[in-house]
Amino acid sequence: MNKYISKYGLLRSSQIAISMILKKYRIRLLKYSINKNTIYNDLVHSEPELLNNIILNGKSLGLKANIESIKKNKLYEKISSTIIKEADNYCNSIFNILGSGWISWESNGSIDWHTDKINDWTWEHDLYYTDISKKIRSNIKSHSSDNSDPKIPRELSRFHFIFCLFYAYVFTDQNKYLDRIKFFILNWIAKNPPYYGINWSNAMEAAIRISNWCIIVNELKQELLTDVDFAGKFYKSLAEHASFINENPENIIIKNNHFISNLAGLFIIYSLFPVFKNNSRLLKKTSQKLRNELKNQVYEDGVDMEGSTAYHRFVTELFFLPFFLSEKLALNLFDQQDSARLHNMFLFIRHVIKPSGNIIQFGDNDSGRLIKLFERPALSQDYMLSLGFGLFKDRDLYIKEFPFDILGYVVWGDEVKKRYESETNSIFQLSVKAFKASGIYILRNDKFFAAISAIPNGNGVHTHNDKLSFELAYKVYDIIVDPGTYVYSSDVKTRNKFRSTASHNTVMENGYEQNKLGMNVFELANDCRVTITKFDSNTFGAYHDGFIIKGGHQHHRSFRLENSGLIIEDSIDSDEPLRAFFHFGPGIKINEKDSKFSIYANDQHVINLTFNHVIDASVDPYDYSPGYGELMECNKLTVSFKKHLQTSFVLN
Repeated sequence: MNKYISKYGLLRSSQIAISMILKKYRIRLLKYSINKNTIYNDLVHSEPELLNNIILNGKSLGLKANIESIKKNKLYEKISSTIIKEADNYCNSIFNILGSGWISWESNGSIDWHTDKINDWTWEHDLYYTDISKKIRSNIKSHSSDNSDPKIPRELSRFHFIFCLFYAYVFTDQNKYLDRIKFFILNWIAKNPPYYGINWSNAMEAAIRISNWCIIVNELKQELLTDVDFAGKFYKSLAEHASFINENPENIIIKNNHFISNLAGLFIIYSLFPVFKNNSRLLKKTSQKLRNELKNQVYEDGVDMEGSTAYHRFVTELFFLPFFLSEKLALNLFDQQDSARLHNMFLFIRHVIKPSGNIIQFGDNDSGRLIKLFERPALSQDYMLSLGFGLFKDRDLYIKEFPFDILGYVVWGDEVKKRYESETNSIFQLSVKAFKASGIYILRNDKFFAAISAIPNGNGVHTHNDKLSFELAYKVYDIIVDPGTYVYSSDVKTRNKFRSTASHNTVMENGYEQNKLGMNVFELANDCRVTITKFDSNTFGAYHDGFIIKGGHQHHRSFRLENSGLIIEDSIDSDEPLRAFFHFGPGIKINEKDSKFSIYANDQHVINLTFNHVIDASVDPYDYSPGYGELMECNKLTVSFKKHLQTSFVLN
């Protein structure tokens, strides 16, 4: 209790304590209902046939019809072939989970739902979920992870892959894909009794899993729910998931993407499967909570509050799907203010997508998703524009360099695609943009794109020591990139390395970190404050005080974008050693001659890099992580200087 008082104050700590007591009481009731097998009491009927009477005549989302249209009109042929190949892998129990590569996840005719195959670790099947959660928290605090990463089995159990199987079934009309969907759901239910094991260890995982089940089972209800055995097990697990999420909301200490996912999962359950007692009231109550979190967790400029561009995409998906269902099912549960806030979330993505189609990578990236049709790079987010365009019909969400995405077609269909492709916006014509509340600033012209981080740490869960760091693109080439995240709790040393100041495109004084890296891998001190001094059509200026309490000085940095390139000025009034770091993207090579650097992209000379006031410069390899569990070797330039440094990325 004392640790909460020192951090949150007496009143908030008292609220936390009361919430924890109530949660323990609810968990006991939940365990009792499971032991007595009374979970069906939450449903209007216990017989699958009676529940089917409610569901089988319900509205369709139209996803099947849109896939059939893709096949009929011979659209997206290359991507469809890729999707079917992935579905064939799933039919053989071969998955690619967070950097594992395509490997088998099956043994003795069952899926290893509890296993982290990357680190060769299997979590106990028979541990109650509260004990599993305690063990995970203990491992994080003690840095003794047993060489395991709980994210690996959880990611598999999110069931993203059944969207791919669903597409393959509709596209090919081959029953093997339908049979595999049924097998995976039933096998998961059999091997993950409620509420035991790693896959029941928090409500977010349950919410994402049941969301994917609900969408696909609803679209295939005639094929799946008319199997009475499958329907009975599905409805029972549906009730178990709903009860688990309701009794374990992740909002006691802080509210973040976990709580939003809890609410999104419940919304999807109640809207697609209205088989619960007081279903309308539950749906309305859940939608109101979602509306509150949209307002509380998303800044007015449309950016998720957690300081991570990857999590912003995840949270946008979490809000998008309830809005989509509300429109498709004519539920009318969101108002114009709600829509405006979500619209701004999509507009943010539009502004921070680089011409390559990759998002800038500020803060943590755990490759988290809600909607996943096939495996695509974690930083590839141009598909989000198609989803947002279908919801808002806003020409500003059209970019001609990014054709209407196949996922957008599956969700919205041919009419929206035609409307999307009638627009004319180019990514090279977008203007500069300041997202002041979230601390992200964009400078751009018809050749260059520069994104600068002044992101506040907030609760420090997903932020990095990246103040005044930047990413730079020239045309479609990602020249300077953020190194990423790679891993969370399974490797604390590497986790802190990727969060450190030296792993970002900024300046370090005397080895000082901008913010203290705590022992907890999900905590980062809030020592560093950024003050903006200038922002206009081609200039950004700011300073931060993160080094001062360590005995250092303010770091002043300015960016000036011209037609010929980007000029950066750094100033630290210190006699201590100063270093600036520049992390180059994949495929970018650097040649040095007479202290001048030539930058090559795909073996083509694109721009030059020069410095003033340099003491020393060295090019070394570094590990770049474009997604959770992924590493590739790229080039890093480290520059030593004294007091002042001018950096120029300029055309020939």
